[in-house]
Amino acid sequence: MTDEDRMANMTPHSTTTKRLSKYLPRQEMHLNGMNPNLPNPEFIKFAFARDSVATFDHIFDRWLEGFPEVVQSIGAAVKENNTVIEKWPFRLKLQPGQPGAQEEFDRLLRGGVSGKERYMEWKRIR
Repeated sequence: MTDEDRMANMTPHSTTTKRLSKYLPRQEMHLNGMNPNLPNPEFIKFAFARDSVATFDHIFDRWLEGFPEVVQSIGAAVKENNTVIEKWPFRLKLQPGQPGAQEEFDRLLRGGVSGKERYMEWKRIR
């Protein structure tokens, strides 16, 4: 992941920020007597949760470029469809507003995963 990838998701109008705001409505830092110069737990949670709603397919695809040739040289290939585990098992399944979506999001945050976990399954080609 490049610095440009990270920064693209941090802008206030990015798809990731808009989606995250549906799960964690942002509050102004000065509300409830909070000093904007002090650490704010809600801000930290918002920053930590960003990866939970972001998509990383394009980053993974970029990483995978050129990879098939290396794998073929050892007689293997990446399977098109995983059969043991989902490709992105910790990606949110429900959309914001759907029944159970908030609970799914909260469970994901409590689980200690980043949302970037991507599984690849292999097959022999020789």
